[in-house]
Amino acid sequence: MKRYKLRLTLKSRMGTPITADTLFGHLCWGMLYYEGQAALEKFLDDMQSSQPPLIIGDPCPEGFLPSPILPPASVDEYNQMKYHLQQHIDSERVKQDDPSKAVEHPAIEAHDKLKEYRKRQWISVENFSKCIDNLSALSLLQANLESPSSPKVLKEATVFHNTINRITLHTAEEGGLFVQTEYFPDCPDFHFDLYILSTLEPERIRTIFEEGLIGGYGADASTGKGHIEVGQINSAPLPEASNANAVLAMGVFCPAEDDPARGWWRTEVRLGKVGGAWLVDSEKYSPFKYPLILLKAGSILSPPPDRPYLGRIVPNVHPTLKKVVTYAMTPVLPVRCPSLDTELKEQSQ
Repeated sequence: MKRYKLRLTLKSRMGTPITADTLFGHLCWGMLYYEGQAALEKFLDDMQSSQPPLIIGDPCPEGFLPSPILPPASVDEYNQMKYHLQQHIDSERVKQDDPSKAVEHPAIEAHDKLKEYRKRQWISVENFSKCIDNLSALSLLQANLESPSSPKVLKEATVFHNTINRITLHTAEEGGLFVQTEYFPDCPDFHFDLYILSTLEPERIRTIFEEGLIGGYGADASTGKGHIEVGQINSAPLPEASNANAVLAMGVFCPAEDDPARGWWRTEVRLGKVGGAWLVDSEKYSPFKYPLILLKAGSILSPPPDRPYLGRIVPNVHPTLKKVVTYAMTPVLPVRCPSLDTELKEQSQ
């Protein structure tokens, strides 16, 4: 399997956060509409084989990767991080040479910045490369202080809408106001980097994405939301640890039976719905899938598996439509976390 990076450009607001599992559903519907039922069934059968043809992670802001999910810092590590942050705050204040910007309590500000830092969702590829052989909260902080970087992110907003009375064709007089959460790009062309593992040719991969995204992505795509352009696809030689003892997940996934189980992760519950023709025929089929627990992007699992991905295709996720499956796989990056070695030594003593 080869690694690729596909450029996706968001040209409008979105009604649904962009994630690998939802994106994969669009690819399947696109393949069905443009290539037929037989092509889709073969593709899904191959996805459940030992050599799946297309594995995608969560789309990342341009130049960034998911921030690793690491254990809470030890007391010693926390004090070192706080010290480095205080030094950074003091040096920045000296550079500004403005007494009005003096920090009254630098230790408290350092503590607050540490809390903000732990909530970061993304890390630049450059800073991640510096830490890949010694992945820890301290090394990530030091790299970011040396080369500060923040990604462009989608702005979440609550938008109010009016319900239209289908008889009068005017807004409803009572109880007609409802709200939706929408996501807005903070620049005209908002770029995503999508990392891919595949046995397919690059042009074939682009074709699959063009077919799947031609009608838009996510909720209310028919109204213009989720307009995504498929850009260039190139090989993606991402950094890898020289002596890896774990892997970092690049997207949401559901662990397979033989996937590693040690490490650190966060979970989220996916309340999925069917799409395409099944969503239109809601009187015959329920649009709702069963709830599914997924591990988030950035999860760290050990030991490294024999394959360059984690997860599986999850069947039986709909009460009546047995053909419905959920994509819950992700590419991984080999990393080295000293905390794992320390944990093993403590357990063996």
